[in-house]
Amino acid sequence: MASLESILESVARSGNQWNLQVNRECEQAFTAQHKAKLTAERTASATVTKNVKYGEHDRHRIDVYAPADATERTAVVVYFHGGGFTAGDNDISDHLHSNIGYYFASNHVTCVLATYRLLPEARFPDGADDVARCLSWVSKHIGTYGGSPDSISAIGQSAGGAHLAMALFGAHSDLDDLAGLQSVIFQSVPFTYNLKLERRRANMAAYHTTEHDREILSNSAVEIFARSKWFEIGLDRKPNFYIMVAQNDSDEIVDANLEFVQQYRKKAKHLPLLEVLEGHNHVSYALSIGLRGDKMGPRLLDIIQRST
Repeated sequence: MASLESILESVARSGNQWNLQVNRECEQAFTAQHKAKLTAERTASATVTKNVKYGEHDRHRIDVYAPADATERTAVVVYFHGGGFTAGDNDISDHLHSNIGYYFASNHVTCVLATYRLLPEARFPDGADDVARCLSWVSKHIGTYGGSPDSISAIGQSAGGAHLAMALFGAHSDLDDLAGLQSVIFQSVPFTYNLKLERRRANMAAYHTTEHDREILSNSAVEIFARSKWFEIGLDRKPNFYIMVAQNDSDEIVDANLEFVQQYRKKAKHLPLLEVLEGHNHVSYALSIGLRGDKMGPRLLDIIQRST
């Protein structure tokens, strides 16, 4: 069976090539690893509540992984998965993304795995609205599960990060719902799109209900941020922003993140905290969380704990 080290060697051989086949191979390899490594101790570390509704749509669902041994309220992390606006869920296999929930719960952090509406049904700005609604639900109800509404971190991976950015910078969220948001972590986010890529263009034309490139791009996360008044809004304390890009992310993702960093620097007059995830591709860092030798989980845990 492949080890984490051998999987990352395969990732390195693929370079920044990204397609559905590479994604499937990663999911299969990491599912096998987590299946082999899952222990009774790990599963006992969490009290898991599945399919909690944060809204009326079928995809307004969260899974809550609460530390089983918590004696006081814990920090909270909300994880919005990726999937190219068309796919993804709180569970994408028997052991993914539950690996993320169990990892945080075993380290005394309440983890919320959250999903949202997808193509072909979803239309702009459904994803952002769903993320905002989810964050509102968490701020109001996570105390029931032992989490602290005053110590929330949000992670958006790929498309989930695009929706998270649109929710925050597009004024979809009530300021009261953001009061406890301490850190925001964007991972491999398509802040804008390369519409020369056939599949990306087709999906974005469907999501934004237009064939006109300028109309599509004007509602990308980076342009919404450029128009936003984020640094003028009346939050007592704004969250710290972390931008994470994989060393082997595609050109589209790398270019989009560099553009966002430039826009952020212009508006904030300082840089966001930017990290390159060594040796990883678009999803491998997320799928590796909880495995022996994983560096992503401890890094996220460090951010969350320092933000409390």
